[in-house]
Amino acid sequence: MKFFNFYSSVVFCLALCLCGCEQENTETRLKTKFEYVDESFDVNSWKTENQKFDRINIGGTKINIPPPRGFVNGTETFLGEALVSILGMPTYIDYLQYFKPKDIAAILDDDFAEKWENDYTFFNVRTLREVEYHDAKPNDLNDAKETSHGGTTSGDKLRKQYLEKYRDGVSRNLKDLEIIDSENDFGISDIKTLPIHDESKYHYSWVTYTRSHIAGDVDIEIGIMTIILIKNRLFYLIAVSNNTDSKENLKSIMYDWSRSTISAN
Repeated sequence: MKFFNFYSSVVFCLALCLCGCEQENTETRLKTKFEYVDESFDVNSWKTENQKFDRINIGGTKINIPPPRGFVNGTETFLGEALVSILGMPTYIDYLQYFKPKDIAAILDDDFAEKWENDYTFFNVRTLREVEYHDAKPNDLNDAKETSHGGTTSGDKLRKQYLEKYRDGVSRNLKDLEIIDSENDFGISDIKTLPIHDESKYHYSWVTYTRSHIAGDVDIEIGIMTIILIKNRLFYLIAVSNNTDSKENLKSIMYDWSRSTISAN
């Protein structure tokens, strides 16, 4: 151990000498800041000090959410508000919406609606209103997994209830926004659920395909769904796209996003 400490000191001193001898170059020279701190120094806060993230409040608990790779926070933009107007419903609380920067920039273009309908992708963060203040434990995450993938009679019933609430909520929103003439102009005919492909003791993720119709047009959506447990709060990280060929890319982004969210808290 003494040899190791001595060796480390020699290497450190040698590095300082080399730094002092090298030619001055402000563009390439590594500048390290040394600061003495006391025992109250918060290492965890320092870890995320320069990390960009958004902060949400779930049941009085603050959660840090970094943006998914390649997407930016568009919650308070026209696009974000429009999306919540369509997909929002009383059973959920929507916190954040993330979009491609080019989509936010092009929202006022004359052909935006057509381009969006042909190829849209977004991420969002939401939770069930009934669990907003629930102090969740690992068993709750396991129960959610059983409900979403257990294949039990009670799980099938809950999934059916979710589908009905989602369909009814979206159809009412579309009718209120005068996008469709009748609530019957929107419907969901089928949802395919793939096995869980990524999980840890804090989260699990799976893929869904949804086939729906709106005003006679059939639409297929892919969703990467993640249920995550952080600071005793259960919530969703979700990716949605009508580009079904983007599955592997979306899974990759969600893989990084879920882990960066866990580490940011």
